[in-house]
Amino acid sequence: MYLLPDFHGTGVATALMELALATAAEWGVRCVWLGVNQGNQRAQRFYAKSGFTISGARTFQVGARRENDYVMVRGVR
Repeated sequence: MYLLPDFHGTGVATALMELALATAAEWGVRCVWLGVNQGNQRAQRFYAKSGFTISGARTFQVGARRENDYVMVRGVR
């Protein structure tokens, strides 16, 4: 979830996550995953609070930069 800093802590990200997970459940999805920057502790805490756990890592190029993400997963109820 990418939000402008003015919206951090307002509940917007939680509402978006709940909607995304509810939609996945309606579609019959059993598991979802996401990538989160390894240096972004705030996002990692949010995703962990949302039930995600780190299951691996991925590295990819964005222009000349190499990005390092954790792959986080969770089941869908």
